[in-house]
Amino acid sequence: MSLLTNSAPTMNTLSPDGSAVLGMEPRAAFDWRVLLPGVALVTLAAAWLYAPTMRWLIMRWQGDEYYAHGPMLPLISAYLIWRRHEDLSRAWHSRPVAGGGTWLLLLGLLMQLGGTLADIGIVQAASIPVVLLGIARYAGGAAFERPLRFPLLYLWMAIPLSHVMVQLVTVPLQNNAASYAAMFLGLGGLPIERTGVNLHTSQYNFVVDVPCSGLKTALTLLTLSLVVAHLLPNLSNLGRALLSFLSLPIAFFANTLRIIVIVMIGHFYGVEAAEGFFHNFSGMFMFVVALALLVGCGSLLGNWFPGHEAEHNADHDTDSAGAASPPAPQNAAPA
Repeated sequence: MSLLTNSAPTMNTLSPDGSAVLGMEPRAAFDWRVLLPGVALVTLAAAWLYAPTMRWLIMRWQGDEYYAHGPMLPLISAYLIWRRHEDLSRAWHSRPVAGGGTWLLLLGLLMQLGGTLADIGIVQAASIPVVLLGIARYAGGAAFERPLRFPLLYLWMAIPLSHVMVQLVTVPLQNNAASYAAMFLGLGGLPIERTGVNLHTSQYNFVVDVPCSGLKTALTLLTLSLVVAHLLPNLSNLGRALLSFLSLPIAFFANTLRIIVIVMIGHFYGVEAAEGFFHNFSGMFMFVVALALLVGCGSLLGNWFPGHEAEHNADHDTDSAGAASPPAPQNAAPA
């Protein structure tokens, strides 16, 4: 007499390469209500752990002119995550086994602990995306965590530079901007003398002060370039890296051009014309010009460094054209 035992039914699932994997149960339809108690607990724990860090960030955003755009970056990150919601849902339901990511979570918590003990706000803030990625990888596996990497790591751009770093960067930016502005103004026929960051003409004197160093434009344009490069579908990873790098010389060019225009207006039309409304308006205008140059460079790089999606679309168009063309007539064989 044989004993019949009931066993849980198993079914074949497909591995990422398309091959069948025996005996693995796919994740059942997920009910988000199951996670509500755990999500509430984790949210409260994170709020308690990172409340001092968030206060530090908000205070720095409010008091640092270079990071006035900081509060916008979490919203941009949330939008980038929402754009991948279908991929995230598909990865969650298709992943047979969750887990992993413990090392990421521990790394982020160690960064937070070390930053707290050393009172280094930058390290504490940098740990937030690492902790979130560790939680995502542990809950949903690598396929669920992968689409979240860029949107979460993008939050690093919201972390303000230290005051020491700002001073190290602004001084050479001031000198270089003054030097190139004086050089191009001299080439244009305007008699000008440069003493450090001071530009002197016969009618106007201009000082390339810290706010005119171009650091604010460079940081803002670099932050935007990362999003633009990420959203362009026809760029390879190399093209995205080049576009982000090009944002820095583009920002320097726009700032130098702004200084040149201000000095020319001050020389020909006086101090009030140069340092009144135009002084503030020129900053916004040159930033728009720099952004337009960045988008134009992205279009050019898309032709030189096409991504996989662009190549796939080109191959698809070729195949479609071949399928639409009628077959060539065949000559009848002679009798």
